[in-house]
Amino acid sequence: LIRAIDYFSLARLYGDVPLMLRSPATAAEGNAPRSSYMKVYEQVIRDLEFAETHMRDEARQAQVSGTTGRPNKAATSMKAAVYAQIACLIENKEYMFFNLDKEGRAPDFSALGINTAEDAWNLSLAASKSVIENGPYQLANSYADLFTWHRGSSAYQSKERVFVLNCTNNTNFSFLTARTMPQWPGGTENTTTTNNNWGRIRPSRYVLIKMAQVHGGVKWTGRGDKLENLYKSCADPRYDLSFYHTQYTKIQNGKESTGKIWPADKNSNSFNNNNWYLPFYKKYFDPHFNVTNGYADFYLMRYAEVILYAAEASAALSKSVNDANWQKAMEYMEMIHARARRSTADGTES
Repeated sequence: LIRAIDYFSLARLYGDVPLMLRSPATAAEGNAPRSSYMKVYEQVIRDLEFAETHMRDEARQAQVSGTTGRPNKAATSMKAAVYAQIACLIENKEYMFFNLDKEGRAPDFSALGINTAEDAWNLSLAASKSVIENGPYQLANSYADLFTWHRGSSAYQSKERVFVLNCTNNTNFSFLTARTMPQWPGGTENTTTTNNNWGRIRPSRYVLIKMAQVHGGVKWTGRGDKLENLYKSCADPRYDLSFYHTQYTKIQNGKESTGKIWPADKNSNSFNNNNWYLPFYKKYFDPHFNVTNGYADFYLMRYAEVILYAAEASAALSKSVNDANWQKAMEYMEMIHARARRSTADGTES
């Protein structure tokens, strides 16, 4: 499973990559040439099918170890993602980053029994439907329940977690929190002087601008600087829930102050010289974060993503907005929309 996920990520990033199925015995073996991206995808599917057959299901996990935390349907879920990617490769040849006229470069997945994009979409739909119809996953009642790092280990029991890199408060794997949040954010245990973190993983300003533009943003007026007419707020609640922007509360050595960031600070018009003024991510806010430790996990695959693959495949296979595939795509999307409507302060749809 892990090898399949790694090679799927590598192939999407780089195309052709060295395909090693055992540890190299010599330096020469470790310097293997690249394999065709199509061969890499074939191996990814073989690995996922092997994992799908041999991984313990929830009942067997409980019998053997008394726990149920292993990603037992992650292989099937990942197949939905891989087949969807293959469909897109076949459908969008004009967007390839390599020369299609060069021998052996045009996407050919016939070794997997895939001759058309429709074949791949059908396989993606079959994999995602298998997970949806056979469990053991379910959507968290509220979107906020996915990021309950303050609950510690109880957050690990969410039925939406298909495959997750776990982090506990006694480990030194707080990469997500440490690299996505600003210094001394209020509400965390990170209140001491020492903090060289500047949130190295940051959202592009374009992301916030585009989101505000589409979802009812309000622009600055009367500033008289280069940021005149940029958006200062957005009606979409995800804007404030997902990002630190404009300013945030800092607490350092018991002293509270305001940290100004983009787009409030007038010095933030330079990408090169003042890149620390970029906005920050807020999704992995962790009250227990103290520079080195924190509970924030990394989701490689959530059940919601499986549902979205089912919706995408159904829509891709539909011939019109009136056929059964399109209607099924809308049903899958409504599962996500219903949860979004429940993600309100009182937990009810509104």
